[in-house]
Amino acid sequence: MSKFSENDVSFLSSYAVPNSREGNDKEDNVDAYTPLQQTAANVLLTDELVMSYIDSHPEFLQKHESIIAEIAINHEAGGAISLLERQVLTLRARNRELSAQMHNNEQAADERLSQLVTIARDNEKQSKQFYKLAQFIISALVNRKPLIKVQEVVIDYLEEEFSLDCVKLLKITDADAEELSTNIVDLIRYGVPVCGPLSQEWEEVILQEDEAELVNSAALLPIRGAKKNAVLLLGSADEQRFHLRLGTHMLRDLSRLIAEII
Repeated sequence: MSKFSENDVSFLSSYAVPNSREGNDKEDNVDAYTPLQQTAANVLLTDELVMSYIDSHPEFLQKHESIIAEIAINHEAGGAISLLERQVLTLRARNRELSAQMHNNEQAADERLSQLVTIARDNEKQSKQFYKLAQFIISALVNRKPLIKVQEVVIDYLEEEFSLDCVKLLKITDADAEELSTNIVDLIRYGVPVCGPLSQEWEEVILQEDEAELVNSAALLPIRGAKKNAVLLLGSADEQRFHLRLGTHMLRDLSRLIAEII
């Protein structure tokens, strides 16, 4: 059986005519067609077939420009519009969508840039505060200031300069370590700061009852000093201040710095 391309089928369907018979004014019937014309006449033109043909033959509409203006398409607002008008409306709608998308992308980029600038400023501020704290501790050690007094000043400084709601220093002796839970011992052993909501276990160990209400998120810093160990708690009422994914680079530096005065 012969196979026809979509081009052949479309045109055969449009131009299939019966064999020329003089005086034949009766209704057409399939028997009056040649085999090739019968095949074309039996082809059902679908939307996909027409679209495929126009897509494969873009010159068709250029050769038949008059049909573009004559085609009427129902519009959502009612009535009919030409194909050209419909195309213009479609292009305008797409243009509005693209413009809105570009505006949203620009707005998102501006917001992200603003966030990065804020983070950079906060980091710069904290670096200056950390440097100032380091200067104080070094000066106190050189001048052999009492460590208890130095620790008190450091705690007050952290609360004020870093806008914290609670700062606690828990010193741990060997005797204490035997009574502490595995989680607390592991914090000291591995030496890695932990951030997030404070567990009830830690609340009972390091906070007083009225202080627990002030801490919705916290950073626990393991302090491994030359003579004894400790845990420094930085607490905030803001649940997102010390979230679980917070970077701990500066917290580790602070741990090493505080270890010098334990």
